[in-house]
Amino acid sequence: SFIGPRPWVTEYAKYFTKNQMHRLDVLPGITGYAQACGRNGLNIFEKIDADIYYASHLTLFMDIKVLYLTFVTVFSRKGYTNNKQGIYNEIDALKQQHDKKKNNAKPKAKFNKKK
Repeated sequence: SFIGPRPWVTEYAKYFTKNQMHRLDVLPGITGYAQACGRNGLNIFEKIDADIYYASHLTLFMDIKVLYLTFVTVFSRKGYTNNKQGIYNEIDALKQQHDKKKNNAKPKAKFNKKK
């Protein structure tokens, strides 16, 4: 696919929330709404939200909009970085989200056995 969420590091998905998993409902593409809206100028959660928005608004008009915005973003160099550390920072942010959600889960009831 030419337009769709950019493929990501596989490790990202294991930290997605149920809602964030909808990002995977569409085929990945060379460019996507998150890239068109700011590339690496967006944090990981803004990128995911943009991709979810795209996945829930699939139309020819949306694809044309993404293509247009991509050209504008690329030629303006908006949000451009070439930094591997950014990937590690994004994975850490997703892990923190995952751990926070896991720690906020209701604890299972503990039963004390009386002898």
